[in-house]
Amino acid sequence: MYHAKNCYVKIDNTEMEYVTFGNGIQPFIIIPGLGDALKTVRGTAVPFSYMYRIYAKYFKVYLFSRKNMIPKDYTIADMADDQAKVLKTLGISDACVMGVSQGGMISMHLAAKYPELASPESYDEKYEKWRYDALPILPSQWNYQITDATRNQFSILKKLMEREDVTGLVEATDAGREGELILRLVYDQAKCKKPFERLWISSMEDQMISDGFSNLKNGREYDDLYQAAFCRERADWIVGMNATRLFSTLYGQTLNVGRVMTPTLG
Repeated sequence: MYHAKNCYVKIDNTEMEYVTFGNGIQPFIIIPGLGDALKTVRGTAVPFSYMYRIYAKYFKVYLFSRKNMIPKDYTIADMADDQAKVLKTLGISDACVMGVSQGGMISMHLAAKYPELASPESYDEKYEKWRYDALPILPSQWNYQITDATRNQFSILKKLMEREDVTGLVEATDAGREGELILRLVYDQAKCKKPFERLWISSMEDQMISDGFSNLKNGREYDDLYQAAFCRERADWIVGMNATRLFSTLYGQTLNVGRVMTPTLG
């Protein structure tokens, strides 16, 4: 039905199951909520193609599980990171994204987390080629760019922020430094000036969520946390970009170097 197929893609030494169907060309990504009733989409291509048949005529639909081996303390942000890796692996760079239940939170993180620091060549054409004498790369003014894979979803968030009936926002990203950075990057890229409150919870239990919404904090109370994440992000870019190009040009092969990756692999 609708050219439905059960597939998988390798990610981080494990696999992620997904189904695909539809007669269109434009990719349409569905990220479902996976709870007690549905642990994986494995083997469900036909029923899902029927359930979402309304999209099958116009889109090439992809519906994803989480990855098979889920580590401890696996967060919504981690799930969004995995989804970004898979889209890149499958060569999907411009897609519509729809999240269902928990998948909605993942899709919002996916759009929010990837207004990325721009590549070096966006600062100066001389950085387009990797050359030893062009190092170090130290931008005096930082640029960001929205990736093709998340452009549509970012546009949705921006339009929601701009609606006249929306007078303020609730920041419901992960309770931590990286979650703070995600919201602020999207907020700034969207040029939003509306006030926002912070939902700070460490559990997805119903009571914890309800209590959190009853005790929202002024978002500006977390400015220092944002600044810490902001510095970490730029430091990672400087170290990774310069060290990778340095060692790659010295040894004549691509050698990826990063603050976290290199000590972990070493």
